[in-house]
Formats: sequence, C-alpha cells, structure tokens
Amino acid sequence: MASTRTEPRGSYQTALDHAAKLLRTNPRLAEQQATEILKVFPGAEPARQILASACRMQGRAQERLAILEPLAARNTASPNFQYEWGRTLGSLGRTREAIGALE
Repeated sequence: MASTRTEPRGSYQTALDHAAKLLRTNPRLAEQQATEILKVFPGAEPARQILASACRMQGRAQERLAILEPLAARNTASPNFQYEWGRTLGSLGRTREAIGALE
C-alpha cells in the first residue's frame, strides 16, 4: 500500500511574512521564497518587492531594476516603493531619475 504524503501548505500571507523575515537574515533564501510565491501568485507585487530587495542585498542592481520597472508606474503614491525605486536607479548611475523618484 502506498502512503500519501502531503507537503504542509500555508496561506499566501504566511508565505509572504516568512519571505519578509528571511530578507532580514538571509537574502538568498528570501529570494527563493519570493520566487516560489510568484510561481503560485504571479501578480503578487509584495513578493516582487521582496525579490527585488533580495537582489539589492546580493549586489544585483540590474536584476532589481528589471523586477521593479514594470511596477513603477503603478506605485507612484507609495513612499516605500518610490524609495526602493530611487535607490535602484541611483545605484545604476541614473541620478536624475533617482532624484525624481525620491522627491
């Protein structure tokens, strides 16, 4: 008789909270968690922002730009997003655009 094993599953919010906690201590694992969330919820902007932050913490600014750029127009009213967007642009030498995002 074959046994049935099920993997534990949590809610979207639980997975997102876990990714955010990992970001504080291990950006590589946070990146993996965010990637897994995005496989199930491809439009999850909070997971994309965690993924982008993990890339920043690992020194991968170009990848971060590619993750955040599609979200920039939709998040103009979010100070946290604009701060991250400005930091990304600044780290790539796009100073004028970075200043605009941070104003």
